[in-house]
Amino acid sequence: MSSLSFATDFTYTEIRETPQNATPRAKRSFFRGLQSQTPLETKQTPSRDVQADDPLSVVRRRFADVSAPPPAVVTVDKQREETLLKKKRIHELEQSHKAQIMKKAEETQRKLANEYKQRQELGLPNGSRFASSSSTTLPSCDGDSCSVRPNTKSYPPPTEVTRNYTNQEMTSIISSVMHHLQINELHTNPETRAHARAFALEMVPQLAQYGVTPEQPATSELPIAMAFQLCSVFKKHFEFVKFNDIPCEYCGGMTLKRGVLPPDQTDADPIWLCSRAESYHCPKCDRETLFYRCNNPSYFLDPSHKERRKGRCGEFANIFTLLCSSVGFVARIAVDVSPTGGDHVWTEVYDQKGEWSSLDKQLKDTDNPNVDSSFVNYSVQNQPRYIHFDSCEGFGDCPLVYEQGWNKSISLVVGINNDGCYDITRRYTVHPVAALPRELSENFARATASSLKAKTSQERVEARKRRSEEIKEIEAVSQHNTELITKYGKVILKEEEKHGRISGQ
Repeated sequence: MSSLSFATDFTYTEIRETPQNATPRAKRSFFRGLQSQTPLETKQTPSRDVQADDPLSVVRRRFADVSAPPPAVVTVDKQREETLLKKKRIHELEQSHKAQIMKKAEETQRKLANEYKQRQELGLPNGSRFASSSSTTLPSCDGDSCSVRPNTKSYPPPTEVTRNYTNQEMTSIISSVMHHLQINELHTNPETRAHARAFALEMVPQLAQYGVTPEQPATSELPIAMAFQLCSVFKKHFEFVKFNDIPCEYCGGMTLKRGVLPPDQTDADPIWLCSRAESYHCPKCDRETLFYRCNNPSYFLDPSHKERRKGRCGEFANIFTLLCSSVGFVARIAVDVSPTGGDHVWTEVYDQKGEWSSLDKQLKDTDNPNVDSSFVNYSVQNQPRYIHFDSCEGFGDCPLVYEQGWNKSISLVVGINNDGCYDITRRYTVHPVAALPRELSENFARATASSLKAKTSQERVEARKRRSEEIKEIEAVSQHNTELITKYGKVILKEEEKHGRISGQ
């Protein structure tokens, strides 16, 4: 009996040894076979088979053909291939999932960037436009490529507007101011004011609800919304005449501008206060058409000559200012007399109750919990102020349109009415303004004293009160704009203030 036989049924374990005389290739095949084999199994074999299946016999049978690869190697390659395919599928799923996450993240980043840009334009450092600033903050992010990082860059303050005028420029400024002071005196004519009220009622019949008639102004206080409505419809009843766009009055053909004629070389009635006449030649009929630049409002408001209701910014501002003051508003002419880029006129109407928001009338209620307090501009807190109206363009309360939209260089804007002659430049520029030259300041002071002298004591008190409130309001405007420029590099602009001139040059 063999030494490996211990009983009829016994358990044995194969002895796996590397053949001593095997070639290197056979040894490598042997080890590959060992790696592919499953763990050792316990076999139940009868004792009669032990001699035939001794360990040496097993080794001899395994290496009988060393050139043939063991069957287990093929099994390992298949398992490895399946494992690699499985890993590849998992990797593809992970990449797809990661791409979806990145796409959603980019959309979120884009939305946050747009929201932050809107808040930056509105002067909101934190929070949503219609959410409380204490409950909403800007998202934080790391990395240089983040587009929604809060603005931490500091910008230089706006440069100061200098007023180093030459003697010739000073003379031109004083002449222009005196010219508009004379026009303002014409607004006190009772007959002219009656024609103006009739014209205003023709455009806005709702004025009659406040007691406006051709014979008398409003008996109750007019809301500032009436001035906005009057401005929006004024352009439909008053034609704007563009330069080099005047048809021939004889044949209706196109004309070419020849030049400007002084009033003494025209047949204009002196009562119309014609400052000059523009001469246009028609090549078709060889005739001349004159366009009179008249300053007397009666020339335009005469009901029997409605065809005269046309002009440019000077005529527009002249008539619209008269319309507003005749129905019951406190209005004045605003003249840009800047030596560089001046020559434009518009109107300002005083909002006594401070009803109109300079930013958005719908967000005027500061008690609304859904409105960010930093979004509401300073002027919505029932603060009386003068509101800008440009009847040529047909909009109001856009004082920065000339500097920001039209790219005009503004250094001196003067407000003229019965209250006096005042420097109001700081309302129409985002830059700090240097002090007014002494000669101009003295001329404005004399004109203001002359205007106040003709008023009653009560009217003088009210005029001084309006001026005091205006100084506070303009100071708040300048400080607000300076803070925005220093922090964000720009100011809050309305849609109308971003565009160029509509009415034409």
